[in-house]
Amino acid sequence: MKITPLDIQQAGFKVRMRGYDRQEVDSFLDAITEDYEALVRENNAEEMKHVAQKDADLVMKEAELKAEEMIHTAREEMAAIKREILDLQKQRVVFLEKVRSMIKIFQRVVELEDREEEKTGKKDRSEEERDDNVRLLKPKT
Repeated sequence: MKITPLDIQQAGFKVRMRGYDRQEVDSFLDAITEDYEALVRENNAEEMKHVAQKDADLVMKEAELKAEEMIHTAREEMAAIKREILDLQKQRVVFLEKVRSMIKIFQRVVELEDREEEKTGKKDRSEEERDDNVRLLKPKT
């Protein structure tokens, strides 16, 4: 059975002949009660500190786990963005090569058309219109 400060304070003893001095016993019990109350308060305070520390540790651990998860997610997103950038750079190179190739093809078509016109002596379009088209199709150096 657990003894409380109140149990100590309310303790009663039988009076007998040649027994202890009642006032001394009461004073001693009062002193024990005060000390015991102080120990109980101290114990409660320590328990509260312990619980608070456990709660703080739990909050810190959860925060660390969340931070690690956020860092992991950010790194995955960064890697995906880098892959996408590389893919877009490759697509750009391919696109530019196709454009250059088409320009060369159009240039050849214009040159062939010019030769054909020279051979036959026919002109399907005006000289000015043809020069404009050639200028548009020529790659810039």
